[in-house]
Amino acid sequence: MKIKRVQEVEGVEVPKPFERMVRVVFAPDQDGVEDLNLISAVIYPKSSTDYRLRDRTELIYIISGRGMFVCNGNEFALEPDTAILVERGDKIQLKNPGPETLKLVSVYVQPFRASDLYQTLVKSAQEMNK
Repeated sequence: MKIKRVQEVEGVEVPKPFERMVRVVFAPDQDGVEDLNLISAVIYPKSSTDYRLRDRTELIYIISGRGMFVCNGNEFALEPDTAILVERGDKIQLKNPGPETLKLVSVYVQPFRASDLYQTLVKSAQEMNK
């Protein structure tokens, strides 16, 4: 058994324009968890994620806040207690146009290394800032 307090997990602050805090709670390169990833993210007001293709299935659960979910060009409203199943090949983005933070958790059953995710997120933001 493994128990973690998510707020105590060291994460990465993704810079503008995709400003958010991402914490990989469980991953193969953290604690030897080989079967899944659990990720916590807080998307700050007036920010979003990058719009990118998913190479694996992802389950997203909105904990608090409101925003928009873009999938393959279609937009859907987000609110607390919303679950989203993203399929491999979907191109997605989460937007937070409002004044409060948008908090979510994400699960991948085909896990990846936390360090790889952190690098991908920061690189995407840096490329937009060039």
